[in-house]
Amino acid sequence: MNSRFASGAVPFPSRAHALPCVPMASEPNSAMIVPSDLLRSFVDLLRQFPSLAEVCGGAILDVRLVLDANAIIQDAIYAAKAKNPTMRPTLEELMDSGVLRCLAPDSVRGEVEEHLPRLAEALDEERRARALSVWDRYTSKIEWIDAPDYAPAAGRFPGLAARDPDDVPVAAVFYVHGADGIVANDRDLLDCPEVAAVSRQLVQLVREYARAKATAVTATTMPTFAVTGVLVTAVGIFSAIPGRWRLVAFLIVVAIAVVAAVLMSAETRASIRTVFARWLDWTTEAMPAVETAAEHQAAIVRALPACAARLSEPASGEIEARGHDPDATS
Repeated sequence: MNSRFASGAVPFPSRAHALPCVPMASEPNSAMIVPSDLLRSFVDLLRQFPSLAEVCGGAILDVRLVLDANAIIQDAIYAAKAKNPTMRPTLEELMDSGVLRCLAPDSVRGEVEEHLPRLAEALDEERRARALSVWDRYTSKIEWIDAPDYAPAAGRFPGLAARDPDDVPVAAVFYVHGADGIVANDRDLLDCPEVAAVSRQLVQLVREYARAKATAVTATTMPTFAVTGVLVTAVGIFSAIPGRWRLVAFLIVVAIAVVAAVLMSAETRASIRTVFARWLDWTTEAMPAVETAAEHQAAIVRALPACAARLSEPASGEIEARGHDPDATS
């Protein structure tokens, strides 16, 4: 058995050093006008249509981290012990937002499945079920890398292999896939000069970026998409009308709109004005998120050179094997 999991206690640093859990998107949060989860739809859209990046206020970060087994188990145990049962780990919120893509070698899956149930036995039944639920969700959100994909790079880490061969797959995936860093609490991995471990503070910064970016993108794109949707619908309708009748149809639509405006009750007009005023207020409140997202993005790309390089590449839904510059992580 791996010595990291030999004891009955969870093999992690104190709670103060753990990646914190955060509220689910459905829970009110004064610092998050728009839930970061809504960013996922824009991420998927930009992967299909990269040219729309400018409409969305620029490209959305694509951060890629490799997870060690103890990081996953830590998240599961931490979430299980949280007072609020609807809380989820920071890494999960980021994966749900589409900003973070977590990779892990297939060997990590086996380690978690072997050790998490035993470590969760120290919890009561409800919390034990919660911990296993976190793991169940992670299995579908993590991008699992098979051994044949990373095995050729395993020989690059002789020092790590001598200390703990079970950690080599994590380092190899980091190297082969050009990831931005690893998330681990394993001293052997953290001491390995060929890999870059990300700090808790950086992960939190990415979370704040995702929240701000979700608000910023929503505020800047909704008017554009709304107008575009109306125009596309109108063009589609009028295109289906024979040419000689299009002007007549247009005049009929205008006449109906004028009559509706004249006959509209005072209450309806007041309601429309109220909705419009609320929209303007919300947009005004959301606008600072644009600057916040830009500031966080600048800080993140300074810390993660590989992530910065991805911003200038065509968006893709695939994780590509590309390798690391040895000098970049030494």
